[in-house]
Amino acid sequence: MLRSGAYIAIVKGNQKRLRKQLKSLPWNDIPLQGRTRGTGHGRAESRRTKVVTVNNLLFPGARQAVQIKRRRTDRKTGKITITTVYAVTSLTAEQATPLQLARLIRGHWKIEALHHVRDTTFAEDASQLRTGNAPRAMAT
Repeated sequence: MLRSGAYIAIVKGNQKRLRKQLKSLPWNDIPLQGRTRGTGHGRAESRRTKVVTVNNLLFPGARQAVQIKRRRTDRKTGKITITTVYAVTSLTAEQATPLQLARLIRGHWKIEALHHVRDTTFAEDASQLRTGNAPRAMAT
């Protein structure tokens, strides 16, 4: 769904200045633009999405910032966890709606989950194999 050369990037804690900049945007003044709910893996989850057009972020070419608040409830214990995720994208508001951006981010989480399994099971990130066919063979 991303156009050639377009990006969407999740902003994690290791990008301190950009994350601080995103957190300081006026999210309380921005209306809720999407909500999804789901269940699985023993928990219920709701995701609330807000998107704002931006200029001058500490990320080249960023045109929109995204905030997703995830509320997870463990169905056995009732424990509630709330997590806020930020992302930036080069796509303009005309190119991608908040719903489309939320779907792209959700798709990214699926890829990250697969990578986590590969890394914890096969120590893929610790591999010293960098040349020839060896990296592909080990990944397979």
